[in-house]
Amino acid sequence: MDYNKTNSICCGAGGGVYSIFKENSDFNAKAIFDNMKKGNLLLTACPFCYTALKRIKDENNIRKVIIKFEDLIANLMEGVDPLS
Repeated sequence: MDYNKTNSICCGAGGGVYSIFKENSDFNAKAIFDNMKKGNLLLTACPFCYTALKRIKDENNIRKVIIKFEDLIANLMEGVDPLS
């Protein structure tokens, strides 16, 4: 992704932003998927981002996997494939 680490863009769902600026939040979440050039996995530690990205994924039939960081760790500790 071009925008990652300290240059990553916010999905715009946290802090009540989504409730007031839904279009901006949707635009940012869609832009995150559009920015994914390689790979099939989107990992997030933010529950608001997870919710926003999952909603956009479902609404637009995007075939990427979204995983919350804590779910990834729990799956790895249990020996479960995190992508399943």
